[in-house]
Amino acid sequence: MFQICVGVMGLGMAPVYAAGMLWAERFTPVTGMLGALFTLSAATGPDIFPILVGQRVESDPAFMIRLTGWVVVACVLLFAASYPFGNRVKREAERAAAETSRRNGEDEDEEQQEIL
Repeated sequence: MFQICVGVMGLGMAPVYAAGMLWAERFTPVTGMLGALFTLSAATGPDIFPILVGQRVESDPAFMIRLTGWVVVACVLLFAASYPFGNRVKREAERAAAETSRRNGEDEDEEQQEIL
């Protein structure tokens, strides 16, 4: 039964990982380093919680409930903080692209004037 529950949890978490990668691509280019960070974070999470919970649950059975609550609070705060940060990064990237496009347009105008 445990293996079935672990498999179902994995099926439920897989879309979260993919959605996180897509969300990151929306604001910034996902390089190899950033992709590795996502993968490392997704891989270490399931390994850390059993260690933390296993060490404390025998002496303090309510520890798992408090840990889960703090994890939920931390996730909400991280997502709330990442949205404005992501929008700022996206605006700066769009501004830089517009500036580059404007400069390229000026260069093309100068080349056309030289030809005439």
